[in-house]
Amino acid sequence: MTDVSAPALRRPDLGLSVAGLPPRDELLLKSLVRLLDHRTHHHWSFNAARCDLRIVGEGVGPFAQESGEPLSDGQPPPAILRAGRAGAANTELSLPLNPDALEHALNRAGASIVAARHLAEARAALPISDDERAFQLSCWPPSDLLRGPGRLALATLLVSRPCTVTQLHLRGCAERSVCLAFLNDLQRAQLLRFDETSGPGPASAPAPVAALPGLFARIRRRLGLLPGAAS
Repeated sequence: MTDVSAPALRRPDLGLSVAGLPPRDELLLKSLVRLLDHRTHHHWSFNAARCDLRIVGEGVGPFAQESGEPLSDGQPPPAILRAGRAGAANTELSLPLNPDALEHALNRAGASIVAARHLAEARAALPISDDERAFQLSCWPPSDLLRGPGRLALATLLVSRPCTVTQLHLRGCAERSVCLAFLNDLQRAQLLRFDETSGPGPASAPAPVAALPGLFARIRRRLGLLPGAAS
């Protein structure tokens, strides 16, 4: 006999929106999502303001995947699921809609979104150390994270290019402790991404001559401190 007092596992709540579908297909989609709610692995609701997945039709161009602008609280852009007539390029959901195919597509997309969310939460729980990893803002932070000495200047640096703690310290004219505290606050808010392509070079790599002011370059060259200088 089933124990009715046992609590049911709560399904993750995910937001859904639609763009570029013919009116009849959009109406059918919304009806099927409601009808399939008892079968899908996640609870889907149509919410443009808190959208995790956007189903787009053939009339929406390829830029749609990058067009989702993060919300002011740092919510990432929604995932994109393309719907179109069978045989159309880049179609992941065929029209006219099939209930079983829609259920499978929603379950697959939902699992990917929840996994990405858990990964982001796990990364956010790890403190940033004073090393040479480079970070960049994924979107502009909310105003409460910008309150504090030098934070606006540091955010401006992080939104324009990946920066290490050392680069923030030098370019932003801020103490290293201030830079680290700001980075950790951004990390907890899931507003940072790690730039894997801008790792530090070898520790022994000399600074290029062109990067030095002329006077200092000549002095160092005379002292034999530059590569290629006469001993």
